[in-house]
Amino acid sequence: MTDIIVPLVSRRRERVQLLQRIQHGVPALVLFVEGLDRILTRQGDWNRWLGTAEAFASLLLLGAIARAIGRLRWGAGHTPPRQRVHVTQVDWLSLALASLLLLEIAAYRFETGAWRHVTIAVAVVTLAVGLLHGRITAFAANRHTLRVTDHGVTAGGRFFQRFTATWAAIDRIDIAEKSAAIVKRDGRTRTFDLIDIRHSNDVTRALTRARSRLDAGTRPAAGIAEQIRT
Repeated sequence: MTDIIVPLVSRRRERVQLLQRIQHGVPALVLFVEGLDRILTRQGDWNRWLGTAEAFASLLLLGAIARAIGRLRWGAGHTPPRQRVHVTQVDWLSLALASLLLLEIAAYRFETGAWRHVTIAVAVVTLAVGLLHGRITAFAANRHTLRVTDHGVTAGGRFFQRFTATWAAIDRIDIAEKSAAIVKRDGRTRTFDLIDIRHSNDVTRALTRARSRLDAGTRPAAGIAEQIRT
């Protein structure tokens, strides 16, 4: 049979990501006010240039937050899961946040003559995450998938957990309106919340194909056992 691969996209996880992006707006607003204050009340060309950069970077971050919220709420979340990996290769929100942190480091250096080493480390990590966003997204999408193959069924889970079951190890596959489950003969179960999973109809179709494959594989064995009993 042809391998069936369906990404598992959690609506709940998307809402958490949405809240995280909204939280980034708080420091952006604070820095925007500080930038305006530096331009209007402090003297010197350096203060004017730094204040302008802070205000501009804050607006970029707020724009990136609005764009990210729009993509999660109305854009990328409603595109087919297979295409979501290729929606963007760079996370502009992380890049804008990194630029904001770098400006904060520059302002602190200008005012005190010292470096904020922790902030520098956070800025570098944030910049790396923004630049490597495409690879990180592809890795996460590849891990959070339901796969139906000739060898059996596998499904990614939280914290790098992965449910794996060969066809011989599967007892049954239950499919209901709001949930589905793969039950192994040893009692271990992988449950799918079809309300939480975006594009859950793709998951339902994959599990239906898997159940048909399982039933087709167990019928001959059941027939042989019946002949032995008779």
